[in-house]
Amino acid sequence: MGFSVILSSCSRVDDRHIRKLVMKTPLLLLTISFAAVATSFGWDNPGHMTVAGLAYDELTPAQQEKLVNILKQHPDLKPVTDGFPNGALPDGRDLVMAMATWPDLIKSGHPEYKNVGYEEDKPAVTEVRFDHIQHRGWHFIDQPLWVGKEGGQHQLPSVPAVNAVGVIDVLLKQLGGNEQPTQEAYDLGWLEHLVGDLHQPLHAATGVSDVYPKGDTGGNDVVLAGDTHSEPELHAYWDDILGKTARSDKRTHHPRLDMDIVTANHIIAELERLPFGPNSENVTPSVWAQESFDMAKRDVYDVELDEIVSDRGNLQATLNDNYHQTATADGKQQIRLAGHRLALLLKSIL
Repeated sequence: MGFSVILSSCSRVDDRHIRKLVMKTPLLLLTISFAAVATSFGWDNPGHMTVAGLAYDELTPAQQEKLVNILKQHPDLKPVTDGFPNGALPDGRDLVMAMATWPDLIKSGHPEYKNVGYEEDKPAVTEVRFDHIQHRGWHFIDQPLWVGKEGGQHQLPSVPAVNAVGVIDVLLKQLGGNEQPTQEAYDLGWLEHLVGDLHQPLHAATGVSDVYPKGDTGGNDVVLAGDTHSEPELHAYWDDILGKTARSDKRTHHPRLDMDIVTANHIIAELERLPFGPNSENVTPSVWAQESFDMAKRDVYDVELDEIVSDRGNLQATLNDNYHQTATADGKQQIRLAGHRLALLLKSIL
């Protein structure tokens, strides 16, 4: 088991998932397939749904009913209803799970939501309001991590003021007040999603090197080669470590959220038996970000980087045989932990 990874300089694309790059300089790649790898499941739709489903299952029946009734007041349910047969709004637990995907759903197929980039130069978020903006910069906090050679340039970029930690802090403050039902539903949908995002290690770190002095955009610029479960780059690999989003309906081009819920329920059946892990009662977003950053440093970027002479100044790294096993274990731990912490927050709000 094992595979090779190429780090290649490229610009950030809108969905932070780059496509496989065509290298101008031939490279010798080690291509060894994973053997006997279990079906993988992750932080795309099934992963976010798993976090929400685990949290829902920890609530009391009264809290569950209240949460569902609030989410039904969301100002725009169409991105969710499009993902179900005949455009029907799911009820109960399925609605809670589906709403966890809303902030990602509006990034494609919904032109009414404006793409203003990652808002990297804007001041910190102080208020969250339904505004038909995608808010792509809300999903992560790119804390710089030096991954280059020893003795290289260690001038690290600063963390943008607009980030997931700051947004969650604002959401919690607003949800603790007396909001209108539509705004409360909007805030809860974002909270469900961002708690999951912040437990994905590559949503809390960006690899910095001489080749990537501004960071590799959370692993999006790390191109994978070999048998990588059809993932083109490292960020997508970790997003999908526990399960991939279902293909969109060929006729309507709408997401198949009904199928993603089925996948998520399979993941929940496995993860609900796992312990929460250490520090599970901590509900401070900045602490979660630090934990994810530490995991990225320890496991995601635990590679030897060698510069290759080419017109792109590429870097190449070979991961060890245990990488996939470690990543899968990390994914299970983080998603289980995210579900419990989301439950704690929801209990305090509801």
